[in-house]
Amino acid sequence: MLTQNRMQYVVQTTDNMSTVISNLDILGGKPIIKNTRISVEIILEWIASGATEKDIVQYYPHLSVEDVRDAVRCATSFVRAETSA
Repeated sequence: MLTQNRMQYVVQTTDNMSTVISNLDILGGKPIIKNTRISVEIILEWIASGATEKDIVQYYPHLSVEDVRDAVRCATSFVRAETSA
């Protein structure tokens, strides 16, 4: 689920934990993995270049595979919201 207010986006995962957030004070409001400065955008760039979840987690050991999947879910939510608007 994607919720929005003026300052922050939050993506709720299936366990109701907010993994992806967006705050205007962090990276200009780009969606990031909570408690990091790793953006959804950079994770998508890794995937687009052929990286696997395992590759990303090895490079960023403080991320979990579920964090990477949540980033993809976040991007999907944004695209879905844009196309249904």
